[in-house]
Amino acid sequence: MQTPSASRLLMAVLTLSLVAVAGCATAGSGGGDSPIYRYDVGRATPIDLGRYAPEILGRYQYELERQEQTDFQAVFETRWTGRFPTPDESTAGIEEIRMRITIRAGAMQIGTGLSRVELVGENMVRYAGQTAWVQAAVLDESRNRFQRVGRALKTELETGIRVRG
Repeated sequence: MQTPSASRLLMAVLTLSLVAVAGCATAGSGGGDSPIYRYDVGRATPIDLGRYAPEILGRYQYELERQEQTDFQAVFETRWTGRFPTPDESTAGIEEIRMRITIRAGAMQIGTGLSRVELVGENMVRYAGQTAWVQAAVLDESRNRFQRVGRALKTELETGIRVRG
């Protein structure tokens, strides 16, 4: 039998553990030292993704380089798109930045028609005085841009009319 104070302590530990786990379960990951940013867009049919992904990517000035679709999976990959460095990035010696987005959907469960959709953002930079592009950490500005595209696609997929193949 636990005493009342031991029960309260146990409840406090469990509550803090749940808060910590919830804080780790974000929609986007990447950043810090990671050259890859991942955003869980949600679920959609490959047909819906084929309808909305090119539209959303175009809205944010990303040009499709590769598009592959079947009844069970889809991949949409953009060309590298350049942007100007922020003042913080310039201070770090970054002269040019380019970004690319890949949206992937793979079958979750046979027969449902729904796929898990993920947006993957990549960052490459060129430092002052260098000619080579190198993979670099996804910093705040790039992460924000990737999130805007992911959120717009998520909203479109959640509010659009569902099409099943």
